[in-house]
Amino acid sequence: MGRPRQVFKKRILVASIASISAMNGVAFAQEGAPIEEVVVTGIRASLENAMDIKRESSGVVDAISAEDIGKFPDSNLAESLQRITGVSIDRQNGEGFQVTARGFGPQYNLIMLNGRSMPASQLGATGNLVNNRAFDMSNIASEGVSGVEVYKTGKANITSGGIGATINLKTVKPLDKPGLNFTVGGKLLNDTSNRIGDDITPEISGLASWADENEVFGIALSFSRQERHSAQTGAYAVNWSDYTGPWTGPDFFPNSVEGVNTNIVNNSTPALGTQTNLTPGIRYIHGDYERTRTNGQLTLQYRPVENVTATLDYTNAKQESFVNQGELSFWFGGGSFPITDIEFQQNNGVASPLYIWAENQNGWDIGNPHGDPRDIGFAQRQGNVENTLDSIGLNVEFIVNDQFTLTLDAHNSESESTPGSGAVGNWINIGLGSQGVYGQGTDFSGDLPLLVGSYADRYLNGEPPAIGIRDGGDVAGQLDKGDIGSTVRQINNDRIKSTISEVRLDGSYDFDNGGIDFGLEHKAMESVGKRSFDQTLMNGGWSVATPGDVPPELLEELDFGGLFSGYATGLSSESQAFFDAAGVRGSGANSQVFLQGYIATDAAELGERLANDANIPWAPNPDDSVNRVIEEDVTSLYIQSDLEAALGDIQVDILAGVRYEASTVKSTSQVADTTITWQGDNDFAVATGDVSTAPELSAKASYTHVLPSLDLAFHLSEGLISRVSWGKTIARADYDDLVTGVNSVRSQADVTASPFNGAPGAANNGNVGLRPVESNNFDVSLEYYFGDASYVSFGYFDKRVPNFIGDEPIVDFVPGTLDASNGPRVAEAIAELETRGLPINQQNVFQMVASQNLGGGCVAADAATVQCGADFDSAPYEQWENSVDIVALNSGVYADPLYVASITTPTNSQDARLNGWEIAAQHFLGDTGFGFQANYTIVNGSVSFDVTADPTATQFALAGLSDSANLTLIYEN
Repeated sequence: MGRPRQVFKKRILVASIASISAMNGVAFAQEGAPIEEVVVTGIRASLENAMDIKRESSGVVDAISAEDIGKFPDSNLAESLQRITGVSIDRQNGEGFQVTARGFGPQYNLIMLNGRSMPASQLGATGNLVNNRAFDMSNIASEGVSGVEVYKTGKANITSGGIGATINLKTVKPLDKPGLNFTVGGKLLNDTSNRIGDDITPEISGLASWADENEVFGIALSFSRQERHSAQTGAYAVNWSDYTGPWTGPDFFPNSVEGVNTNIVNNSTPALGTQTNLTPGIRYIHGDYERTRTNGQLTLQYRPVENVTATLDYTNAKQESFVNQGELSFWFGGGSFPITDIEFQQNNGVASPLYIWAENQNGWDIGNPHGDPRDIGFAQRQGNVENTLDSIGLNVEFIVNDQFTLTLDAHNSESESTPGSGAVGNWINIGLGSQGVYGQGTDFSGDLPLLVGSYADRYLNGEPPAIGIRDGGDVAGQLDKGDIGSTVRQINNDRIKSTISEVRLDGSYDFDNGGIDFGLEHKAMESVGKRSFDQTLMNGGWSVATPGDVPPELLEELDFGGLFSGYATGLSSESQAFFDAAGVRGSGANSQVFLQGYIATDAAELGERLANDANIPWAPNPDDSVNRVIEEDVTSLYIQSDLEAALGDIQVDILAGVRYEASTVKSTSQVADTTITWQGDNDFAVATGDVSTAPELSAKASYTHVLPSLDLAFHLSEGLISRVSWGKTIARADYDDLVTGVNSVRSQADVTASPFNGAPGAANNGNVGLRPVESNNFDVSLEYYFGDASYVSFGYFDKRVPNFIGDEPIVDFVPGTLDASNGPRVAEAIAELETRGLPINQQNVFQMVASQNLGGGCVAADAATVQCGADFDSAPYEQWENSVDIVALNSGVYADPLYVASITTPTNSQDARLNGWEIAAQHFLGDTGFGFQANYTIVNGSVSFDVTADPTATQFALAGLSDSANLTLIYEN
């Protein structure tokens, strides 16, 4: 990593010890001049060692060293790294997870283990394949790590991949410390965030190493196991999106009743053309988490002759993650449940709601005094994921002579993420709901969006509702367990595996005032992702037609008001006034804040019970819908020269090099056709076929890079160093961005309020032709070392990136997928509704299509009470929704068109510049034992997200772009 060229003056004590040690172990001291040997251990020793690495390295380097064998400063490597200047961490359930360096997020940083690239795999929190290059730091136990080096400037002999930083984790080598060494540790972690489980969970660890006194053979073994129970509560808008386009006036909101227009309160009407953002839903979620991490590492070293050392190491890591999650949600459904009252707030040219009220007007015409009720969502979810990492490597160092050294290193690493043992999938969603909301809204005026609604499972006059929604609970008009029913279940069965095989040969030749390093490296990477998805209606269907079918003993009450500690959960006087006056028929006056939710004791057990009741299999879809393989081969050559020179009285260290890389990428995919079945208003069932019958799509790309680097260190005085560095680095595109073939097709209801108004749905695609993100880097710093463990440093960095990867929405047809909600049948249904003078809304259009049954595209659902082709007025809408589905037609007069989607496609899109300042200090106050370590990083960037831009415009946002600071106070004596 560059030779240390600075010559330090030896302290008298060190010189004396060195001279004594040379006399065959026999020490002689002059009378009256006793020699004291002071051995510094503990945290101070680790900080001294880390400071020496920083001082002696070429370029900008920071480090952390273990204070002793098996005693790294933190139990989590990511949490230790946040001590480094310019490094901050991402947390997952309160625990360090991944790192951000100088404003660049995890995917822009390269993590290495003993100088080797490490594979990464993840399964997303909502069941999606997350196939990027961001390594999970919690996979490696800290007990087996002897140090961490963070390289913020590029070097020719470091493999490419890190723009923010390249981070090298160094593990224990037994020949570095002969004899028998061991440590056994136990820790108790106190996590009070959990709702269930244990606040205090254990961690046990151990490390043992042995090497014979002749340093010929050594073995080291480390082990760690940690359990953790935690919880997470959150609230979020489902999808802030452009509602129907820029503000057009009173006709902006669709309404289902003639003459009923949206009331815009307090003269907050946006100007014409203003982008107007709303959300189709608000969710409260709470998850109870369990995580078990097991790590182990075995290292063998053999030195048969003095100049040959072979090191074989094997690392295994396993993480088992489990979450059981409950939800409370409101959904706004467009024309049939229109917004009747709204007050806008406007910032930066964008109009968004302060308060919203919506009322279900459908059903007024058949005598329901408050319109047909709508459902509250109580979805139950469970995630069960197992991540494993296996890495084996062999390193052989051959010291040919005092000047020439050759090193051969080969390794193979594999990271795999799968559903946990015994789980039906890695993510399940059990849809539950309760009909009875006849008015609903949201208060966005505080830090927490509040769900506000009027609920009655029987109507206010006590009469049974005309549409047949019954009270399954204990008390009429009150929401309780008996009012909750099943809707739809979803099972994700995802699997992902990434492998890296690497061979490199490095050479180093030293001469009097420097040396030359050179090398050859070949790295083969492969990522394989597979997934299957199942979505099946349970007995209740989309309209929660069977309240009370959920076993009450499998549900627990969940008070979100208590979980959102520190947030205001009541209405202000202003918001109370808005809701009291809201609603065409005054439904807002009876509203309340909804904070009472439910959580399953075991969502998988609940799902299996409901599946059995509905006579559907409790199993994942056996047919994969996606099978994708990304192969990447990189061949590299490098040479760098490390020289010492003099500029007058100033010693100058020069490290100059160039790295050449030739890369080939091949993307192969099989993507099954997607079938979208229209099951009611804005409810769609998305199903995929069998990937084994899908055609194989393949694409290739090749590119080369020349990566120069130059590091200059000016030794202005004994403790004062100035550094100047320049170089070019790259970060390769995530594997997710390199896939081939349109995938992840979503219905229009997921992205817009009206499925039949011509608005596109959504899907994803990749781009194998993406080029790595390039950065031209410049660094300058001044460092002053004024004690054994004390220094202060100031640095400036500038990174210019010409080709950040952004997402470009491309509106196009989805091959093999038809759209039943936008074809000729829908056009004729709308014409018939206009002839009859009936409102044009989602529910009426669906009901008319089923009633006309043109082309025979209406099919009966289970337990149908209304037949396809029956008279439109023969039954209320809810019976139509539960009785029939509309399937796409691929031939005949009424054949449906191909599905149109906004297909999110990655592209090299935007130039950007990041720059900033780094300030760091470390100091111990004499022999008091007190000390501190502090740093502050300022990051500025030209990358910003324009919320006023056209929603179809290509934009890029750099997550992690923020200032950071760290302060550590130390006492050790």
